[in-house]
Amino acid sequence: MSYHIFDVRILKELINYDTKSSVVLAVDRRIPLPEDTKVLQKKERIADIGKNIGESNCIDTGIFLCSPRIFSHIEEAVKEK
Repeated sequence: MSYHIFDVRILKELINYDTKSSVVLAVDRRIPLPEDTKVLQKKERIADIGKNIGESNCIDTGIFLCSPRIFSHIEEAVKEK
């Protein structure tokens, strides 16, 4: 998400991140503001995400690391409509 302001160290950390999943979301553990997209993370996984979720423990930074595996998931989703 190009309108987010972030520290370049986040990207440097992600460059060498060994992802075991298709997508990794960098989160911020600060208390959310009303306009933030809230994230509920449980056991290193996203359990819920959205502007109006009830429980949250971090916020969406808009920074995603996608493995090449994501493209096969997208192709499946398109086929399934």
